[in-house]
Amino acid sequence: MVLRSQNPESQFEILHIAEDITQLQQHNNLILQQKNQLNEAEKIFKYGSWEWYVGAETVRWSDGLLEVFGYNPHDFESKDLTFGFYQKHIPEHEREYTSSISNQSVSEKKTYYEFEHSIIDAKGEYKYLAIKGKCYL
Repeated sequence: MVLRSQNPESQFEILHIAEDITQLQQHNNLILQQKNQLNEAEKIFKYGSWEWYVGAETVRWSDGLLEVFGYNPHDFESKDLTFGFYQKHIPEHEREYTSSISNQSVSEKKTYYEFEHSIIDAKGEYKYLAIKGKCYL
């Protein structure tokens, strides 16, 4: 649709274009629904997840992981946290162990790895975590 000014002193036109984005909107709604289901599963089973893009300065935490670590997810504007944020919760005597397993898994591009370690959460509680991971190539 093109609109033209009827006033001869101000000549202008506006072009409008409409695009059918129904499928895109339905797809986005499905992704949102799946994300909400994953968040609910994390709450029910008390687990969390994170994504680490090797070489990036940050790690993306899920709401469930923040809760496992004793935080309220709503207190974080961004879920992209530094790698050191995770490390500071690991007791000093386990930090080298956890770092070496993570780095080895990445350097060997392991399709699956698992290990356990402890943390001290934001509330000072001592917890044991079972870590399971997969490298995507």
